[in-house]
Amino acid sequence: MRKSFLILLSCCLIGIGIFVVWDRIELFQKIKIYSSSLVGKLNFNPNRTEYSEQGYSVFYWDGQNYKEEEKDISSLTEVITKPKQEIDFDYDGENEKVVLDNGVVSIYRKGEVWWQSDPDWQVENVLLADLNWDGKIELNMSLWKQGSYGDDLPFWIEENDSDFGNHFFIYGFKEGEIRPIWCSSTIDYPIHKMAASDINGDGKDELVVLEGTYDQPQDSLTKYVGIWSWNDWGFSNDFRSEEDQFCDLKIRKDLDNKNCVLVKNKP
Repeated sequence: MRKSFLILLSCCLIGIGIFVVWDRIELFQKIKIYSSSLVGKLNFNPNRTEYSEQGYSVFYWDGQNYKEEEKDISSLTEVITKPKQEIDFDYDGENEKVVLDNGVVSIYRKGEVWWQSDPDWQVENVLLADLNWDGKIELNMSLWKQGSYGDDLPFWIEENDSDFGNHFFIYGFKEGEIRPIWCSSTIDYPIHKMAASDINGDGKDELVVLEGTYDQPQDSLTKYVGIWSWNDWGFSNDFRSEEDQFCDLKIRKDLDNKNCVLVKNKP
């Protein structure tokens, strides 16, 4: 009787042990699957730039055309410029500070708010640069707003629409205050990130952008690298890359001391 009881007890303990081991294996598998999915999500987060040591694309001017080359970035120097946050808009000898916060741009003069962007806009990018080549540093913004046009409609348009689209605006100091200098209608490819630099060596800054499409989230990886230049009445698209997935826009110098565009590709 005692022997039978011991055998039964041993079987129960073995069963419990097998259950515990199996339960831990199952839990481990669940953790492993969850961890794998989490790593995948982290790797594809567009706000992360540490994808890999490789997978960079460099866009440059070869003297006649813009070219793309995937390469190791060890031959490139560090970022050549940091975006300006202060300029002297009103030419009084003191810089005004530009702040982008929660989709609204504010310009501070002598510590007080001097100008703010329309609260109905959602401003995403700000650049202080001379992109219209008038010799003045101005406020350049990519933003979302309702309506393909502004208050002044083209002569062939009778009424503005209510579509929510992406725009590029230039504002500067004019007639004693901050006023619009040039404003686009809705652009075809929404701007995700932008920079200003002289890429083709003509002594004038071009507008360099990472562009997406309207059917993708604004916080996702972008599809195109674009380079635009001023043409006296607006901007011309000088270059657009083949469709890919890009992020992390920077301007660097190569070994020949020429500016080039550096972006990361999807891993």
